[in-house]
Amino acid sequence: MALFRALETLRSKGERLFDDPFARDFLAPSLRLALWIGGQTSVRVLCALIEKRWPGALTSGIARTRLIDDIASTAIIEGTRQIVLLGAGFDARPYRLSGINKVVVYEVDHPLTSARKQRVMRRTLGGIPMNVHFVPVDLNRDNLEAALEEAGYDFSIQTLFIWEGVTNYLAPCAVDATFRCYSNAVRNSQIVFTYIDEKVLTDPGAFYGVKSVGRALSKANERWTFGIDPQTIGRYSQERGFVLEIDRSAGQYRQTYYGKESDKMKGYEFYQVAVARVRD
Repeated sequence: MALFRALETLRSKGERLFDDPFARDFLAPSLRLALWIGGQTSVRVLCALIEKRWPGALTSGIARTRLIDDIASTAIIEGTRQIVLLGAGFDARPYRLSGINKVVVYEVDHPLTSARKQRVMRRTLGGIPMNVHFVPVDLNRDNLEAALEEAGYDFSIQTLFIWEGVTNYLAPCAVDATFRCYSNAVRNSQIVFTYIDEKVLTDPGAFYGVKSVGRALSKANERWTFGIDPQTIGRYSQERGFVLEIDRSAGQYRQTYYGKESDKMKGYEFYQVAVARVRD
């Protein structure tokens, strides 16, 4: 995603869906050099290579980034005072979103990933902002609630939980435990999360481009382990203490931000972004 966000940031101000000036800092030196030297030519080449290897992933990733940006910005305006980035990776929202400096942010991720991100942000910013706290956790093994509380998280303060690009790599029990942990948050707290249609795990041929994506995942020694049937996502959320408010497929959120151009975009139709609110 850092590469996707870096590529989007290179587009002209009137065309790009967001600006992430930090994304480039997380790239391998060879990619940073290619972006710096090649300009728009290298951008087109990289985009073509990504589309061939991961059909639909680039446009889906860019549009979902903007969608979650908008959700987070609205939550801050409406009174959210804590944001938890679960599986934060190289998400730079704590450093680039307007108004987020007024919010306490908890970046939750694997200890190795968390350490690398802290090194990069210290080098880029000269230090970590006072409102950002890092919480190193392995979601498949560690107690998330205990780790958050130790870091200073307050379950009595309205919170937005952002869980992007993670659930499909976890065990079902880890996903379930995380939802139940977050359902303990105060009334009106929200969670925005991504998930894949469970059908892609059993019938990948039902979706365009999944075979290419599967090969790319295998080469990266990764695999998808969890999905949800979009027809049951409302019940799934309710059983874990949430009321579903939004559920959009890649096709739908691409339409929101790309308009008619999205008619030509194919791939990643199995990918969903959902928003749920803690029940009273």
